[in-house]
Amino acid sequence: MGERLLATDRLKLRSEFERVQSKGRKVHSARFLFLVLPRVTEEDGRNRLGVTVTRKVANAVGRNRIKRVLREVFRKNRALFPSGCDVVIVAKDRAPGLGYEDTRVEVEQSSAALHRAGSRAPDQTPPPRAGGTRNQEKRGPVRGSGGKSEEKR
Repeated sequence: MGERLLATDRLKLRSEFERVQSKGRKVHSARFLFLVLPRVTEEDGRNRLGVTVTRKVANAVGRNRIKRVLREVFRKNRALFPSGCDVVIVAKDRAPGLGYEDTRVEVEQSSAALHRAGSRAPDQTPPPRAGGTRNQEKRGPVRGSGGKSEEKR
């Protein structure tokens, strides 16, 4: 027998969704966007779920099915989600038609990234990459400088 999905395990208020969507860390998969935000007050280390499916994704029946399947995956496979975090799942337009097993596999494939996103505080940024993205010495003058170098200004 599985554990019930209690009202306290779900995000319900618009303000809760907005907080996770504005401050949370994003994890993309083929059919879903996961937003993960560690909670400031972790009462018992439980995670909470919120699901968003827009009208662009499916009609009412399809949207409700996607939400029902995602809640069931969350309920039966809590270990796939980081503990002590609020998780919002946004369905992409490729989500309709997925059954329980396909959804579970997709969440399982994203599980490691979800745990990494949930382990960092929301204001922490990943360490900068060594060397940057371009070789600074090989680039020409800065645009808009009229060809003048930094020393002549």
